[in-house]
Amino acid sequence: RRFVAVYASRLFNERWGESVSFGPHNRLAVNMVSSGMDQTAVKAAWQPFVAWIARADSGVTPLREPIFAAVPARRWWDEQFWRTAAPDAIAVDPRPGRDADWWWSGDRDQVGQYLYGYESLWLPQSLLTDDGAQERLTDALFSASRQFDFALHFNKGIAGAPSGVKAAVTHTATNPIVLDSFALAICGDAQGPSYPGVRGHEPDVAAARNSAAAIHRCMEQLRAVAPAGGAYVSESNYFERNWQQAYWGENYARLAAIKERYDPDGLFRVHNGVAS
Repeated sequence: RRFVAVYASRLFNERWGESVSFGPHNRLAVNMVSSGMDQTAVKAAWQPFVAWIARADSGVTPLREPIFAAVPARRWWDEQFWRTAAPDAIAVDPRPGRDADWWWSGDRDQVGQYLYGYESLWLPQSLLTDDGAQERLTDALFSASRQFDFALHFNKGIAGAPSGVKAAVTHTATNPIVLDSFALAICGDAQGPSYPGVRGHEPDVAAARNSAAAIHRCMEQLRAVAPAGGAYVSESNYFERNWQQAYWGENYARLAAIKERYDPDGLFRVHNGVAS
């Protein structure tokens, strides 16, 4: 509840992106980034939330001190900078002669992963408007977290963006509901590295089914407050229901007409693709 209130009043704007995650273990993990703000401004934005956590009656136990840092954008992909400033943030290829190859540490689990389940849902900005709406959102977030870990990705919702950005998004095929959404909720699970047919690395089918069911229960709690939320085609359920509406909304009819005009024989096909 405290986080939702602080986000709505201080972070719901063009400056902030990335994610926070929730789970059955009663943890809130904040991993957000800002644009165009120095370290003083960043700390000021979070001051009410950090101050509340520090209160004896907050009921919250910080697992570590919050880190506030301002990094010039030109350094974001500078390997030498990260090796010095935050070596744990990157992973370097350990093979001989490959030490110039690196990636973000948080992405290492994606190598060779076998997805058990994956679902997404855009959350409308109306859930941030007043205390009653925020309470409904808070209840949904907590109920969803009883089922499985999930995250809100704020940079994937366009509601807080400048008008020029919103205008540009209207010229894309994406479901227009993204324009009214403050975040994309994502819930997923995977086993990795896992390779079918490779001894010792076979997918655990029983675990996959259990996770897929829990992921769906988690997202159903969020759909209760965002029933028309749709989903992001590149990060969504392989078995997405009503995928035409979920992915493209009112754009689908025009996309289908374009497909019929330029590929009437269906030469180009993908799973859950327009007219596929």
